Amino acid sequence: MSGAANAMSEIAALCVRFATEVDARSWKAVADCFTPDGTLETVLPPAVMHGRDEIERSLRASEVPGLSAQHLVANHSYEIDGEAATGHTSFTMFRWESGDGDTPPPAVPYGGVYNDRLRRTDAGWLIVERRIRILWSGVRA
Repeated sequence: MSGAANAMSEIAALCVRFATEVDARSWKAVADCFTPDGTLETVLPPAVMHGRDEIERSLRASEVPGLSAQHLVANHSYEIDGEAATGHTSFTMFRWESGDGDTPPPAVPYGGVYNDRLRRTDAGWLIVERRIRILWSGVRA
C-alpha cells in the first residue's frame, strides 16, 4: 500500500474509532482520538471543547441517561501533506430513547459531516480540530 493510501486507511480507522467510542459512551477513549491540545466543536449538545481533559469531562457531563446513538461513517476525503491532513468524513447518526420489551424504540436520524484537521503523531493519526455539522435530520418542525 502506498504512503498516501496507508495514511487514508489510518485516518478512516480513526474516524470509525471516534464514532464507535461515542456510541459506547467511552468518553476517555473519545478524548484519546485527539491531540492533547485538540479541539472538538459539537452541535448536539452545542459546545466547543479544548484539550483531552475538557473533551472527556464535557461529554461525560452532557450524557443523557437512556438516550442511545449509533453512528455510521463514510466518504472519507482528506488531503494529506506530510504529517498533517485536512478534510471531512460524512456520517449518519441514529438517536433513540431506551425502550422496554422486545420492540425496538423508534430512532431519529441525522446526517452530517466531521470537518477535520489531523496530525500524524508517534501514536498514529490524531484529531487536532473536529467541527461537527448536522446537515439534515428526520425531525419535522
